[in-house]
This record gives sequence, structure tokens and C-alpha cells, in this order.
Amino acid sequence: EIQFYRQNQAVMDGETKATWPARFNAKAEISGIQAAMNLFYKFPLTFDGEYMNEPKSLDESQIYRLDKQSVRERLTGLPRGVVPLGYDFITVGVDIQLRVLFYAVMAWKMDLTGSIIDYGYVPKQRRREFDLDNLEFTLQSQSGAIDANVDAAVSWGLMQFGAYLDQQTWLREDKLQIFPKTGQIDINFRASESAVGRFCRTSKWKSLFTPAMGQAMTKTKKRISEWKDHPGQNWPPARQHRRECQWMETNPRDHGCRERYFDTNHWKTFVNTALSLPLHSPGSISIFGESPEEHRQLSEHLTSHYPQEVTIDGIDQTQWVQRPNTRDDLLDCVIGCAVSASRHGARLSHVTSALPAINEPSDRRIINIPAHRIVRGASL
Repeated sequence: EIQFYRQNQAVMDGETKATWPARFNAKAEISGIQAAMNLFYKFPLTFDGEYMNEPKSLDESQIYRLDKQSVRERLTGLPRGVVPLGYDFITVGVDIQLRVLFYAVMAWKMDLTGSIIDYGYVPKQRRREFDLDNLEFTLQSQSGAIDANVDAAVSWGLMQFGAYLDQQTWLREDKLQIFPKTGQIDINFRASESAVGRFCRTSKWKSLFTPAMGQAMTKTKKRISEWKDHPGQNWPPARQHRRECQWMETNPRDHGCRERYFDTNHWKTFVNTALSLPLHSPGSISIFGESPEEHRQLSEHLTSHYPQEVTIDGIDQTQWVQRPNTRDDLLDCVIGCAVSASRHGARLSHVTSALPAINEPSDRRIINIPAHRIVRGASL
């Protein structure tokens, strides 16, 4: 392909000029124009706004666009680890990467009003902002595991995080101690899958954590609320709550413990909406602290996706697409906390209308997707 472009560059470029001619990957491209066209075809919905600074007019699919500054200003004014008054229980979400674990701890009311009271990384980093290419400390360097032994490194990291939870005392503003009720750990990363399953099955924290995997509706994969009941094999929410919850727990063969599957697009919509609602209103999400700058990296992760309206099998859906050159690990952790809160019984109740309605005809064909046949790799 690059050879064809090289031979026909004059004709293909025509009168097009690149305002940044040196902006291209010399290993795979030969001009700034080619680099721009590659970006245009790879990210057609964000090219105008993100790369040309000429965003198209907003349509209904973009009503959830969040501003990083407004997200990191959603502060409770409370110190890290303090539960706001009126919040009833705590959940935990963990996201696994090759060299570091991300986590979030959230307090909740039973109407799914949430507050991020802690988040961070294992191993702990001295810098407040970093990316995965410039980690000061890694799971491998701190555990002594070789790079290829991801299982050992992740196992060490999970044990360290469990010990961290044991050391914390989560106090509400009125000095009442609140304990974590439930949590989930991402199991999409195949290299760490066995370590996560083993931790959730055999560790002292096995009653707290469930391995979890995000699923998205496609032409061949139905919404989780449509999966059939198989008593003794899966544990869904009560039928009247399934559209709101969009998760199901199953007991597959490979890990010997329950696993949780949840609709990634549904819960990204929930989190994005919660971060758009007025602070402290029912169904909203707040963040600990007094300094917005403390949460720059968190806000970047939480705003890393944009919505796209699609129609699948006659059903209008909001799908979330990750922006180029962004990380979303802490977003995954917050989603894990929210799904866990739903698993604990929290419901949107009177704020359900904040979420977009989904056209889900009652006469749709319902099919079963056995848990052990779900294709791995559908990441958040």
C-alpha cells in the first residue's frame, strides 16, 4: 500500500497541503498527508474535532460529552477515604494491566448515588500523572517476577492490594465505620486470567471479589438482560430489574467460581450520565478532595470515550468509542464499582429517567449464551 502511494503520490496528494508536514510515522508513512488520511479513516467521527479543530455540530449522540475540568471539580471537600454523610456501603473495582493494577473505591447510596473515595495503583507511583510507558515501579520490578511471568506478577499485585484494603479504616463523616460489601476484578486480560480467577476463588478476600468481564451487544450477541435463566448455572437480577442492571453472574467451568458479565455500553452511559448530573443529586457521582488538579489523570480516564448512536437488530444503541491516545483504566474501575453496587441491590429508582430509553421489544427472540462459550477479549 505504501509503495502504491509512493508511486502515485503526486496524483493522490493533488493540491492538498499538510499544515504539519513532519507529522507522520517514518516507519509506516511517507508524508503528513498520508498520516492525516490514516487518522481520518481510523477515527472518522473524531478527526474533525480532535485533529482539525473544526468539530461538527453536536447531535443527539454527543449529548454526554464531558469536560475534563468540570469532572475534576465534582469535589466533596472530604479527605481521601472519608465516606460522605448518608452513603451506606462501599464497593471496589480493579483493572488489570501488564505491569500495574488500577483500582477505585466508591461509597454509594441505595439509589446509585456514588462518590469516589479512593483510587490508585499497585505498585504505588510517586508521580501523580504517568502513562504505562514511563512507570517508576512495575509489578515485575517489585515482585521479582520476570516479565514473561504475568501470572506471578499479577498475583503479587492482587495480594498487595488485598493487604492495602485490610489496612484501611473507612469512616463516614459521622464516624461510623463502613466496610466494603462487594467488588469485581477485570478478567479480560488473558495473561492474568488465571491469577484473577485463583485470587477470587482461594484468597482471604474471595467473599469480596468476583471476576468480571464486559460484554457489548453486537449483531450476534444479545443484551445481557435477554440471556435465559439456568437455575444453578447463572444468577441474574430479578426480571423487573434486568434492563436497568444489565449484568448476570454465571458459574463457568474454567475458574471454579462465579463470574460476572455486564454490558459495557450500558454502564459507560450510566457513569457518563452520573458525571453530568448536578453534584450530590440522586444518581450522580462525586470525587473526594478539595483540589481539582489532584484528579487530572482521573478526569482524563473518565472522559476517554465518546458516544456513537448505532442501530443493531432494529434496536437503537449508544456505543462508546475510545478517543485516540487516551487511557481508560480508571474508568473501568469506576464502572466495576457501579456494577458491584447494582449487584448489592442499589437501583436508580426515581432517577431512572436520566438514562436514555432503550427500544427493547418484549417479543424479541431470547437466546442463551453459555458462559464458557463467551468469546474473550471484549474490553471496556
